[in-house]
Amino acid sequence: MSRGDAGLSNLSRRALLAGAALLALPARAWAAEDFAIDWQGGEQTPAIAASLAAQIALVKALRVSDAARDFFAAQVITVDLQPGTRTRAGPRGVFFARETQPAANPVLLHELIHRWQLLRMPGGRENPDVLRFYGEARAGGRWPAQSYMLTNPFEFFAMTASVVLHGTAARPPFRRENVKAKAPELYAFIVKEFGLRE
Repeated sequence: MSRGDAGLSNLSRRALLAGAALLALPARAWAAEDFAIDWQGGEQTPAIAASLAAQIALVKALRVSDAARDFFAAQVITVDLQPGTRTRAGPRGVFFARETQPAANPVLLHELIHRWQLLRMPGGRENPDVLRFYGEARAGGRWPAQSYMLTNPFEFFAMTASVVLHGTAARPPFRRENVKAKAPELYAFIVKEFGLRE
């Protein structure tokens, strides 16, 4: 059996070790390499800590501008006290569900992009460029009509931007190349907005 077949991937193994090390830190908040985490006094379970560490590692690995990297790191991530919620973002910040997330799926990045749109882009949720790109996507038939990315303009931008920045996601648009091929103007907009270095 090869090392890769033994169970955890290298990223998952590192995240699990980092998560376990974080349990020794105070419950109120800790910084995971520049990211502030607020556990709200709740239990810091190894699985949740490892999942969060893997999500942060994914964000830190992005080849984005210093301004985007600094903005993402400045957002306090609040871990929900109870299971059964969803990871989400809005005017009050980013909230991480008390459940594990797939290490390679950009769940935290998606929520940080929501914060970026709210706080950094003209018009926030009503950004005129995002509204135009969303309208074109709805009318163009290039994406599955019932896909999450077409729920509303806010989710459209977070889904497409997270895929462009990270490269992949578990649902449409799935891959960076899909956005580049089907919506080249949107792709260029996202690259410029976040200073993506390809």
